[in-house]
Amino acid sequence: MTVAHAFGMFIDGIVTKDYLDATLDARFSAQDAKFEKRFVDLEMKFDKRFAAIDQRFVEQDLKFETRFSAIETELGSVKTAVGSLSRQMYLLMGGVFIPLLLKIPELLQFT
Repeated sequence: MTVAHAFGMFIDGIVTKDYLDATLDARFSAQDAKFEKRFVDLEMKFDKRFAAIDQRFVEQDLKFETRFSAIETELGSVKTAVGSLSRQMYLLMGGVFIPLLLKIPELLQFT
């Protein structure tokens, strides 16, 4: 009776394999669900942050395109002005040097 009583105390603490499997499966399922929810939350947070960063890149690209377009427009007007000034310089040089070149034969005859 003492032996039966001693084993009885231990038998109450013994669980079956099926019970242990079911309990562990339930706990792992609950833990997996928590992890899955956390991963989904983190993924949504990252997606939101990346979307905000992408929007900032789009805005910066637009600013750069606007600035480059303005610079190209100004550069075009500078090229036009430089071309015009170059033509005027050539005309001025021609107006100064051509008469001097025409006088060279006269200067050579006197010497």
